[in-house]
Amino acid sequence: MIYILMKLYNNVKLVSREQVVRLFKRAKVRSKAVDEVGQGYWIWWSGGENGRRNGVAIVMDKKMTSRVMKVDVVSERIIKATVRMEGTIMDIIQVYAPQTGCTDDEKREFEEDLERHVKEERTIIIGDFNAQVGKFRQGYEEVMGCYGVGTRHLEEENLLDFCLRNDIVIGNIWNKKRESHKYTRYSWNGAQPSLIDYILVRKCLQPYMADVKVIPSESMEGDHRLVVADFQRMRFGKDTCKRLTRIKTWKLKDTKVREEFVNNIRGGMDKFQECYSQSCRRNVWTNFR
Repeated sequence: MIYILMKLYNNVKLVSREQVVRLFKRAKVRSKAVDEVGQGYWIWWSGGENGRRNGVAIVMDKKMTSRVMKVDVVSERIIKATVRMEGTIMDIIQVYAPQTGCTDDEKREFEEDLERHVKEERTIIIGDFNAQVGKFRQGYEEVMGCYGVGTRHLEEENLLDFCLRNDIVIGNIWNKKRESHKYTRYSWNGAQPSLIDYILVRKCLQPYMADVKVIPSESMEGDHRLVVADFQRMRFGKDTCKRLTRIKTWKLKDTKVREEFVNNIRGGMDKFQECYSQSCRRNVWTNFR
């Protein structure tokens, strides 16, 4: 289980980080999907029943709890809270992405579920994505900063493509940090640190994100470290974020789908050539548009 602490407002006095850590540890022992864990903090969680490894949860203090409009349990890997913030609506989504060893169908189902629930203009996504985006930025300058770590595999580009399509940036790697404040997970012997836990925000929220860092001293009784994000007071204007339609290229792996796609392209080209031979260029361009 990983823990990510977000401070979304700075006009009230928060409990200390040590108190928050104790509350998070108490939240691991819960008896129902919605429960109070002390000092006005409430937890919403999904999954993890009967000793299963998967599970996600959102913990909020009394002030944030009063702003909650609804909580959607999407799956044992995704939970979404819709809250009122500064006169607007914001979605906070907690995720736990399929890890190495899970099937392609599981990974594809997770990606589709997540993309289907990224609807609000102001959205924050937090959690363990089990993907390291690395340092190389070419083609992804809009979504990742200059301070990534490690290397990136081809499969892990799915996370960056998701960010591009949904006008989302990765918050962890925009500010320079000491090495110990970058890595979010350590192997059992500490020899292979990695950055796989992220805070993703829509671009319209990036100006309000003051800092994202890892607290290396807080292991939370596991191999992940506590990730903390500070947000400035948010003042919103006109919606500006844009989304792109996802092209499901993975379906071309199916032979029948691939053959149908090729035939459709060829049929379209034949019609275009026929139209071009019978019409003037202006009419062809009009039909093409």
